[in-house]
Parts: sequence; C-alpha cells; structure tokens
Amino acid sequence: MVCQLRIYTINRGMMGSWTDLFNQHIRPLHDRLGIPVVNSWVNAEDNEFIWVRQFDSREEIPGKEAEYFASPERVDLGDLPTRHIAKMWVRVMEEVEDVAIDALQDVSDIVASNHELDSVLFRGHGIHLVDQGEYRNAISYLTDAIDLRAVEGEPDDPSDFYNRGVAYLYLKEYGRARSDFGEAIALNPDYAYAYMGRGRAYEALGEHNLAEMDYQQARGLDGDVGDVVPDFYRYPYDFTHYIGLGRAHFQGGDYSQAIESYSRAIELNPNDAFSYYHRGHIYWHMGEFGKAITDYDQAIALNPDDSEFYVGRGNAYHSQGEYVSAIADHSNAIALDPSDAIAHGNRGVAYRQLGECDLAIADLTQAIALKPDFADAYRNRGATYSENRQQDMALLDLARAIALNPDDVLAYYNRGFAYSHQGEYNQSIADFSQAIALNPGFVPAYSLRGCVYDQQGHHDQAIADFDTAIELNPNDDHAYHHRGMVYSAKGDNDQAVADLSQAIALSPDESISYVYRGLVYSRQGDHDQAITDFSRALDLTPNDVVAYCYRSMAYLAKGDSNQAVADLNQAIALDPANAFAYNNRGVSYSDNGEYNLAIADFTRAIELNPDDAIALSNRGEVYYRQGEYEQAVADCSGAIELAPDHAEAYYYRGLSHIRLGNDSQGFADLKRAAELDPNSGNQ
Repeated sequence: MVCQLRIYTINRGMMGSWTDLFNQHIRPLHDRLGIPVVNSWVNAEDNEFIWVRQFDSREEIPGKEAEYFASPERVDLGDLPTRHIAKMWVRVMEEVEDVAIDALQDVSDIVASNHELDSVLFRGHGIHLVDQGEYRNAISYLTDAIDLRAVEGEPDDPSDFYNRGVAYLYLKEYGRARSDFGEAIALNPDYAYAYMGRGRAYEALGEHNLAEMDYQQARGLDGDVGDVVPDFYRYPYDFTHYIGLGRAHFQGGDYSQAIESYSRAIELNPNDAFSYYHRGHIYWHMGEFGKAITDYDQAIALNPDDSEFYVGRGNAYHSQGEYVSAIADHSNAIALDPSDAIAHGNRGVAYRQLGECDLAIADLTQAIALKPDFADAYRNRGATYSENRQQDMALLDLARAIALNPDDVLAYYNRGFAYSHQGEYNQSIADFSQAIALNPGFVPAYSLRGCVYDQQGHHDQAIADFDTAIELNPNDDHAYHHRGMVYSAKGDNDQAVADLSQAIALSPDESISYVYRGLVYSRQGDHDQAITDFSRALDLTPNDVVAYCYRSMAYLAKGDSNQAVADLNQAIALDPANAFAYNNRGVSYSDNGEYNLAIADFTRAIELNPDDAIALSNRGEVYYRQGEYEQAVADCSGAIELAPDHAEAYYYRGLSHIRLGNDSQGFADLKRAAELDPNSGNQ
C-alpha cells in the first residue's frame, strides 16, 4: 500500500470554488474509480489545499491515473481544475522500517524505493525552486538530496553543494554560501563555477583578496566564466540533469516545464529511450494522447524490448478509444514480461470495452493469479461477469474485492447492480446504500437505487433518489429519464413528460427517452405526438422492436390498422419470437375484420407465452365475434385464471354464456366486468 501526498497552492480568491469542485466532482470521481482519498485539508495561511490518495502499489498508479484522465467526468471538466492551481507538489510515500533519516522527519519527504534516483529528484526540484526564487524551499530539497546520498553510502555530489550555495548567496547568507562552494570545490577541484560562486561570497564578506584569487582560479579552469558571476551560474550538466529536473517538474505538477526539461535531455542525447518514454507519459497526463503515442513510438524504436514502453502506449491508445491498438500493445508487453499483472489487467479492461467478455475475464483471471491481492482486478472481473450475465460469479468476485478493500465504493456499486439483476432487491439496495455512505456524492448509486425502488413499487423513495441524483448532477439525463418513468407509473403524466423532455434535451440522440415519452403521450390521447416520438426513436435506432410495437398501437388508436400491421410486420421480422408483437398484430387484424389472421397471431403469441392472459382474452373475443362461443368461453376462462381482474375476459365470457343459453352465468360475468371496469366492452 502506498499513499500519494499532493499539496496544491490555490490561486488567491479561488479556494472556495476549488473545494466545491473537489468535493462535488474530483473526489466522487476518485471514489468511483477505486482511488481512495484518505483525507484533505486546507492551510488557509498559505492558501494551500493538501490531500492524500491511496494505491495498492506504485505500479498501479499509471493505470489508475490513465483511467482517471480518460473518464468522461474528467474530460467534461476540461482545464477547470488546473485554472485553480498556481503550484502543485506531489510525493509518493511508503512505510520505512529500520532506517533513521533525521533530515526527513516530515512524512512528505520520505521516499523509500530508490534513494539514488530520488536524490536526483530532490536536486532537480531544488534547482527549479531556485529558478522560481523560492530559496528556502530550495535549500530544504538540496539538503534532502545530500542526506539521502549519505544514508545510502553514496559519494557526495558537488552539484548539490554548489546549488545550495547559490540559494544561500541569493539569501545573502554569505558565510553558508562560502562553506557550500568550498565543499563543492573539495569534491571537484576543477569546478570553475564553484570558484566563481565562492569568490562572490568572499567579495560580499569583504575578503577581496580571497575573492580575486577564486575568480582567477575560475578563469584559469574555464575562460568563458567571465569576471562576474552570471545571473544564474550553472555547472555544464549532461542530459541526466534535465531528466532529474523533468521528473521534479512532473512530480510538482508543472507539466509544461517537465516537457521542456525532457525535450532538452533529448536534444543532448537523442538516443535515450527513457527520455521519450517519460515525455510521452507527461503528454498522456496532459490529455495530448497523439503526442504521447509519438514519443512512445520513438522509445520503442530505440528500445523494443522494454515492456513498460508498450504498456504506456497501450494506455494512450485506450484513452483515445483505440482499444484494438491498446490490446496489441499490452500483448507485446505481456510477451516481453508474462508476469506483468498490470498489463494483463489493462488488456482485460480493453477487451471488456470491446464486449469481449470471455477474453476480458481470462486476462483479469491471469492478473489475479500473478497478484492474488489485486483488488481492482477482482472488481473489474466481477463487473465483467455481471455484464456477461454470470451474476453468481460476479458476486463472488465483488465480495472478494470488498474483503480486500472495504472502502471500495465501486465494488459495492457493482455488487448492487449484480444483485438487482438477480431480483435480490433488498441486498441490492443495501449495497447501493453502502456505496452512498462511503461517498455521499456518488451520483450513479442514487440513480440505480432509485431504479430498484421503482422495481419494488416504492415510487416515492425512487423519486427521492432521482431528486438527489439531479441535485448533485443537474445534467444527469438518466436520472431525469428514470424519474419520468416513475412519475408515469404514478399517473402523473405531465411531470413524466417534463422529465423525459429534459432527458431528451440533455441527450438528444438517446432513443429510449423518445420511446417512453411517446408512451406517455399515448396515455394522454395525443397519438400524433406519440407517433412523432416513436418515429424519432426509430430514426436513431432503426432495429428497435419495442418502438415499432408501440408506434403500431398509436396508429391503431388513430384507426390506421394498415400502418399498424406494417409496423408489426417489421417488428416480427426483427424478432420472430416476440409474443407482444404477434398479439398486437392480431388486434390490428381483428379491427380490420380479418378474424382468421387474428386468431393465428393470438395463437402464436400464446405458444410463445402461455401465461399471456391478454392474448387469451383477445382470442376469446374473436371467437365470440365468429360465433364460436364455447371456444370463446374456454379462452376467456383461461385468461381469468391467469388474471382474475381482467374485465374484458369477463365481458366476452358473459356474452358467450348468454349466446349459449347460460343466462345466469352470463349476467354474473357481465356484472363482474362492470365492477372491474365500467367501460369494458368498449375498448
């Protein structure tokens, strides 16, 4: 387990809007993606926002950050977050055992993995801070660099003392500056710029003879240093200096400066594959996926045997929605390093995006085999099982994900979704409620819990959840759509139309909201508007069987049985096993007086769905119209057995009994039909 400490200096006057943005969008998105935010704080005195997020391992961070920046929610935010931030400082932290580092008591400065490399990071960031005029902070970082090398038993680097001397010089702490330049000279007697720096310190201290001696020594070593110390004295670093500086800028969130540093490293050493790789990684974080891919291409061309380069390019392709290319790159990474659990996991997620659930499950299974405590892999495999209608397997995986990470909002959310598909609504609601308890701003949990409440017939609770979802995200078209459906079920057609219209305004290319608004218009008797909506749905989704069926009903209500039959012919051609379509076409044939065709369609509907009371009742009605009263009584009795409150079945059974001379039974059925529906027989 590792934590990432992030300290942002927020632009003056923007802390309020930043905290709103963080709490309403950034933190909920992290929770949805399974990146726990441990806590957050505000340092009002320095206008700093401080927060900590948690990962399973360092290796997981690139994949998680890729998923974050590629998510629709983050894409929608655009540059809004960065407009709030003046400076950004980031550190990855791990537990450190049996190592005493007196100079690094603040947890934010403990870096445990590779001290040699991290000393370069501290130096690079220290140099950057000197450039920015933050001399005290620069001294702190450069001191850390010196101390880290001492802890590891590495030899001192003269550039660390030189750069710290520069910072002291700017602070007019000339004695300390003189001391550091002296250390640099002791380590490298040919360090011309260190002599120039010490000469400047001597001069400020009034020791002019010593200053002149140092200036002469500097000129003797390098005639280009000049008589006056340059505005910024720099040792002629090689390309590794710029790599360290680039890494420091990247860790600090200054991506443009990081790009500039890595570009300079590439100028000095065009054959360094890692410089291209790291620059590509930064472009990916910036959302410039094309540039990232170009740099990854060059890194791979220079070193085709590094699996990490393929994973990086695969993530960039994934972020662009080029899942086939992403899979190819992750496959190359796996070929080079079959034990790479992250590559298997990333490839599995890409397969899932393509609907290749079996391949996704296979990769995620391998990722788990390689890393048995890989909580995200269990969650992603569970979600894939659920999409593949393997709910029992999904529930097992999601339970394991929750056991590994009890605060995983997405795991509870996905398990709630799986339970809902099994009809286990109470357990589904419990999981959605837990997701909400962990993250009260997680909009999708409210929406799906509202849908489950609707399935249970708890319409008021469903509406309350959709209200909350809309309050949290006024642009949530799905919440408006589902709330409209619930209002329709409650008989509030005007409110249903209003909500469905808002859903359409937010997502005008989603056909489903047109279908349901068309149904509401039909209930209101506005069949022309209903037909317009069903037709628009079919423009968007030409093979929508349901839209054809419902449009046929609107045509039938207008008396246009021929157009109704045409729509139902199309529905049946698309779905030959659709009982609803056969029943409705039977009604259309019946209205046209084509009773034999009607009976054939009702019979087919009953064959496809033997429990279809409406089809039995409709066939009974046609038998009555044909004078086949005994068959009418049999069908209507079957319909009543299936649906005891079906008024039309009582009505036509009553009429058939009377025709057969069973007046008492007939009048009893007619009385019951009138009790159930005074308009029965007039449908």
